[in-house]
Amino acid sequence: MSRGERAGGASPATGAGPAPLPGLLVEGALAVATLAGGLRRGSAQGEVGLLSGGGPGAAPEPGAASEPGAAPEPGGLAVAAWGDRLIAGGARADVARQIVAAGYSLADFARLDAARGLVTPGLIDAHTHLVFAGTREA
Repeated sequence: MSRGERAGGASPATGAGPAPLPGLLVEGALAVATLAGGLRRGSAQGEVGLLSGGGPGAAPEPGAASEPGAAPEPGGLAVAAWGDRLIAGGARADVARQIVAAGYSLADFARLDAARGLVTPGLIDAHTHLVFAGTREA
């Protein structure tokens, strides 16, 4: 099953394949980079907003590597998105509570294992070069 698909059932739009889930829950992270504090300019760009402390055993021993595909540590950090909005971030248990308190169902969230990695915002570099002289749309 790919990201955002509901197990079973057909897509209402096409009648083929599973319907996409409206939420995404990224869980099992050791750290989450944020834009807390707003945009930065100049040397301040090196100051990263970082949530860390991904639960018990979150800080691995130097040189230690987790098994590819291994289950995340119990708890860990999580980030929840609904549609095009982030709705929660922090300790996994806190994020689950925030999801339910906001009136959402955990069953409506596709799950993505961060595999004890870093979760970062989707950064877009929206620039072009004069040589392209116009849009590059196909």
